[in-house]
Amino acid sequence: MKFSSKIEKCGLSPIRKFGPAAAAAEERGTKIYHLNIGQPDIATPAAYFDALKRFDKPVVEYAPSAGINELIDAVRGYYAKIGVELDRGDVLVTTGGSVKEVMEVVKEHGGELVGVGLLVDRSGGKVDFGVRTEALLHLNVETFDPATCPLCAKGVPFTKRGRTGK
Repeated sequence: MKFSSKIEKCGLSPIRKFGPAAAAAEERGTKIYHLNIGQPDIATPAAYFDALKRFDKPVVEYAPSAGINELIDAVRGYYAKIGVELDRGDVLVTTGGSVKEVMEVVKEHGGELVGVGLLVDRSGGKVDFGVRTEALLHLNVETFDPATCPLCAKGVPFTKRGRTGK
């Protein structure tokens, strides 16, 4: 089987590299909330499997970047069951552009941030979140400040992502 060059550059999942740190924190008595892609800590609803059996679309489309309202409400409902009340605006569904914002929320609520796991690091390994950071794939993607952005100078519209608007 032939894989793309980008796939061949990928290593193992970066989130697995945080396993030992999370285990050590749990051994010290720290409550860990795994905010990552991984094994859910709740049972998959039967309705999901029922919907999957009935799924007949030819393409599984991407979700809106702001998130799906039903997902946001489900997240709120899950946390409400464990005593955490969230408004709709408290739930941020992101493609990764708001890592620093999520880090701030974790710290504001007394959480200890162990590290950041990225699927793709578009900084080519230069990003610094102040904690251990692991990525599945590193890419060098050119970025610009708004004042020097050639597309901005031409008036080319863009889409704001996340609450930071970047």
